[in-house]
Amino acid sequence: MRLLLLARHAGPDPGAPARALNAARGLASHGHEVRLLACARAGEPLDETIEGVRVERVPDPPPMIPDWDQVSRSLQDGMVLFERGISSLLAQPADLLVGMGWPVATAAVGLRRSFETPLVALLEPRRIARRRRRWGRGDVLIEETERWLASGSARVVVRSSAARAVVIEQLAIPAERVRVIAGSKGAGARLAGVCSEALNAPITIGDARRALAR
Repeated sequence: MRLLLLARHAGPDPGAPARALNAARGLASHGHEVRLLACARAGEPLDETIEGVRVERVPDPPPMIPDWDQVSRSLQDGMVLFERGISSLLAQPADLLVGMGWPVATAAVGLRRSFETPLVALLEPRRIARRRRRWGRGDVLIEETERWLASGSARVVVRSSAARAVVIEQLAIPAERVRVIAGSKGAGARLAGVCSEALNAPITIGDARRALAR
């Protein structure tokens, strides 16, 4: 299977960058052809291969939007990834797209619709990440972005049963489309299985619109 993963950043740093790279390596270890497309940070190579994964990084655009404005910055980064993703898919098609979280929703959904390629979303729902903090306007916008990404995905992968409940109840995603992959042991094999499911049961644009209308 040819896979294109989309992430805001990818590398050994703890958190989201490492999760993106680990997901890509896990899929590659099971015989899949994996490319990982991300925005570059200072000092990172724009093109490298890590344990069978080709990592393509896009130079960051000028910092027109500060990092603290997460929603607006994700739109800026998402458009950069969308533009590079078009070139990447025209040069080398993929069977499946994998979107690593809400920051890449613009790119992931745009490429899914443009190339009619099934999409899998890996989410850490905002309601889980901020369960002990005050809920603000930015959180509402992020949750709506999560819902947009999840509604257009053939499968949604989360890391806990609590996160699965949020995706089903708050984002209104059908339970049969949500999978839990907890821990790192065997995660690559389980994610590969979910990707195979998504390839055989793609969601249509009509399905996505109906999910958003709920």
